[in-house]
Amino acid sequence: MLDLSHHLPGVLYQLELTPTGEITFPYVSPASAELLGITSEVLMASQGFALFATAHPDDLASIQATLGAATQDRCPWQAAWRVLMPGGKLHWVQTQARPEQQPDGTLLWHGLITDITTQKEAESALAIAAERERLIHYAIEGIRHSLELEHIFSAMTQAVREQLQCDRTIIYRFSSDWSGEIVAESVAPTWQPLSDQLLPNEQFYQIENCNLATLIQKSERITDTHLQAIQGQAFQSRYDYRCVDDVSVAGFTDCYYQFLLRVQAKAYVIVPIFVGPALWGLVGVYQNTGPRMWQQPEITMLLHLSAQLTIAIQQAYVLDYTRKQAEDLQRAKEAADAANAAKSQFLANMSHELRTPLNAILGFTQLLNADPSLGRTQKHYLEIVNQSGEHLLMLINDVLELSKIEAGRVSLNCHDFDFYQLIDNLKSLFYLRAQEQGIVLRVIIDPAVPHHLHGDERKLRQILINLLGNALKFTTQGKVELRVCDQATSPQENRPPMPSLTSPHPHHLQLSITDTGCGIPPTALEAIFEAFTQTATGQKTPDSTGLGLPISRQFAQLMGGDITVTSTPGQGSCFTLTLPFTAASSCPLPLQGRPGHTIIGFQELPQRPRILVVDDEPDGQFLVTYLLESIGFEVLCCSDGTGVLALWSTWQPHLVLLDIQLPGMDGLQVAAKIRQQDPDTPIIALTAFAFESDRQAALAAGCNGFLSKPFQSQTLLQSIGQHLKLDYIYGDSRPQSPIDIIAELQPQMPTDWPAALREAAEQCNEQEIRRLLQYLPAEGEELHHHLLKIVENYDFDQILAIAQSLLTDG
Repeated sequence: MLDLSHHLPGVLYQLELTPTGEITFPYVSPASAELLGITSEVLMASQGFALFATAHPDDLASIQATLGAATQDRCPWQAAWRVLMPGGKLHWVQTQARPEQQPDGTLLWHGLITDITTQKEAESALAIAAERERLIHYAIEGIRHSLELEHIFSAMTQAVREQLQCDRTIIYRFSSDWSGEIVAESVAPTWQPLSDQLLPNEQFYQIENCNLATLIQKSERITDTHLQAIQGQAFQSRYDYRCVDDVSVAGFTDCYYQFLLRVQAKAYVIVPIFVGPALWGLVGVYQNTGPRMWQQPEITMLLHLSAQLTIAIQQAYVLDYTRKQAEDLQRAKEAADAANAAKSQFLANMSHELRTPLNAILGFTQLLNADPSLGRTQKHYLEIVNQSGEHLLMLINDVLELSKIEAGRVSLNCHDFDFYQLIDNLKSLFYLRAQEQGIVLRVIIDPAVPHHLHGDERKLRQILINLLGNALKFTTQGKVELRVCDQATSPQENRPPMPSLTSPHPHHLQLSITDTGCGIPPTALEAIFEAFTQTATGQKTPDSTGLGLPISRQFAQLMGGDITVTSTPGQGSCFTLTLPFTAASSCPLPLQGRPGHTIIGFQELPQRPRILVVDDEPDGQFLVTYLLESIGFEVLCCSDGTGVLALWSTWQPHLVLLDIQLPGMDGLQVAAKIRQQDPDTPIIALTAFAFESDRQAALAAGCNGFLSKPFQSQTLLQSIGQHLKLDYIYGDSRPQSPIDIIAELQPQMPTDWPAALREAAEQCNEQEIRRLLQYLPAEGEELHHHLLKIVENYDFDQILAIAQSLLTDG
């Protein structure tokens, strides 16, 4: 038997399996060293599954299962597995064994292990060839029935992954700069898709660009890749591929190797996709579980698949180009209409979303300001909050105005206003910012400029905010100066002609904003007034949009003036705004500042007026409820459009305050349904929508009035009183004058303080006045701030009048 075993084409062995499960090898022929990579001496001295120590790990479970089944049935055992030899060589073996039971219950298996690698390779080649033909046929049929690339790519990656039994298949498309993106991916359930991992394009570019260098070369092979020519043809780049069986021993750079670890790739094949002469993308097949010996038939199949994808892409491009030519005009029209509609809807929504919180900010500020228990300091802080909120509201209104500019529907809103107060507010607005930047902010107004003007105050304010904001933005040291003069009283040579006004006494104001900033290059001076255009410096500024100057010039030209600019790079710029105005004899105070105009209640009635407040914002409900109940109204709230109808029919309010945007049924539908049943109950729309079209829609639905948020409390009360015909009771809201406040504080100050203040004002000694203001006690913080603003405007006459009045009264 020993002589016979030396001549058999395989390994002859005996395997003993005891009733207790112990395994030994009484005999193993010497051929085991060549076929299994383990000597017969080692095996016969071993126990357990030593015979299968070199078996592929994936095949061990199958070996054990078949041996266990044969043992249980006492029938012949047959199994096949792969053997991993030293150096990584892999071949197939097969065993056939017959059991013989011993008297003690031990099973003695007599078996033979033979090499079946050639047979397995033939079977694999036939199977792969058949599957390759099926897959290519599937690809051709898919291309024939669909020219949708997304569908084709998805189907192809799925089919390739299933056929090759790999862990991941991707199709990667390059951009013109060699960056790119994954356009299709099929991944085994146990692995995370690459598209979910947010891989940076830069990494893909750095990695695959190295592969590109190998894929697009036409004259030589690359030594660190497995590039091969197909069927002895001349070398062509479209037939090249990159094949890596084990990334850990491929000699990649550390950066590339770490990237592969990040995407769990242990082995891969990459083939190119060409469209014409250009490399379009790649097909990547990845094994994540471990190294893999890629077979030539598998690579050939991928190359054929790449050729079919090339055909599909070319056909899709042709179809897409033809379709685009036919649809361009229609698409352009639809896009323009959609853009206009989207812009209008966006502006309306943004107006609503911004006005809603502003309504609470300004509303509660008004309520707190009316609280008599608050001190002057607290009211001063509230005034700052209210001014900032009013300024933000003004900006929101201006954004809405921009939509009218493009439609040519912008109009002037002229009225009498206090020009000096406007400039003073702007200086206060920018003073802290300039101080934080270490920049001197100076305002100089020619005494000939009238205090009160007639014109569009809001547009003038917005222009000056844009110009002063830009000056501070681009100035890092030095100063920003606003100088105002009246050209009608300040003769200048070569002064540009101004448009004449119907008023017999026009004033041609010239407002110059000068800074010591970085300046503007001469080549960019005209471009700065073009929308969405910025200088190189502006592009580096995070909060610069390139819209401020174009909008300001359009406003100025609409008002009959213009904006010009001169600049020296490295030294600064000067923007000059010229505008025509007419003088106003006086400027009325706003309603809430007039004596006797604060509503504190209404004349006694047989029953308290009931008001139903409909608002889905809790803050809005609370604000209106607190305001109305403090006056004496009975209030009930509702937050949705469906429930308001039931409340209205049972509670029968005298008036309804109705928001437009409501969950369920919107305010317009609610108004229409109420109006169908009751033509008399007043309905006032109180909403954050502010377009004229919103007002018209509300009135058309049956509302009797329309107020936009944020609202003035007195305006709302007046509107309610008008519809309910109420006789209001007014309180005295006159503010205490600076002279009265100083008189109260004077006992705490030096006795010669008024005289010293008068002397400093007569000498126009700003520094001395500032020093004297330090004597004001802490209770005079608000007064100190008020007088300081007067000094900063160089209004020494007003300081002199205050001092003289104190001396006279004393």
